[in-house]
Amino acid sequence: MVNLNELGWNHETDRWRREPATPVVGAVVLLTDADGVSPLDEPAWAAALDRHGLAVVAPTSADRWWTDRLAEGEAGPSAEALVFNTILPWARERWGVPVAIAGVGAGGHGALRMAYQRARELPVVAAWQPAVDCHQLLGRGLPPPAEVDREAVRMLAARYRDAEQCRQDSAVLHIHPLGWPKRQWFGCPVGHAWWDGADRLRMKLTALGVPHECDLEAPATNANDPVVADRVVGWIAEALAAEARAL
Repeated sequence: MVNLNELGWNHETDRWRREPATPVVGAVVLLTDADGVSPLDEPAWAAALDRHGLAVVAPTSADRWWTDRLAEGEAGPSAEALVFNTILPWARERWGVPVAIAGVGAGGHGALRMAYQRARELPVVAAWQPAVDCHQLLGRGLPPPAEVDREAVRMLAARYRDAEQCRQDSAVLHIHPLGWPKRQWFGCPVGHAWWDGADRLRMKLTALGVPHECDLEAPATNANDPVVADRVVGWIAEALAAEARAL
């Protein structure tokens, strides 16, 4: 089995890996938001994952934006490379079930971006409050949401020359009109800082005729609200079950 300790992750603990007491019916790689806080630290997410029989890997990364880029002086591999070359193979080998990728905020944008680039490898993707417009944090004056601190903005700026280069690398511009994740869902509450970007993503997918599901009319709420956690995890469980039937 892949040794994560030798390939960039600090240690194996329940903080970033969780298995349900019931048989595992699916697995998800759950990417953290820009604050680096694992969703597994929140009872609502842990309970929802257990309820739906999903195993989860919720790794942390030095790159809170889950890009394929390294800041000056950083040693590789990139966060994206670790997901594709280490975390996903580890999860598939350990559990032997279909694996989804998902995330909140910066992690949600990272999950979408990765799935759009390698749709065959990641046919199931979900994102809550995806930071699609994160480029606007770079010199555009967008007030960041509470979970994005100055250090997170600095990390983003260290990976892109300017806002335009960051925008060109956004999930919206990685959508392929002839190859997309078979099952994708994203949501963002009305009034949230990332809502405009999520709506722009919806319009792009609709214009290209790409099948997707989204909820952009949810009332303002915390990402760790039990209703949010159950909605996201419930959708992932259903999508993974459909994917398993299709195999």
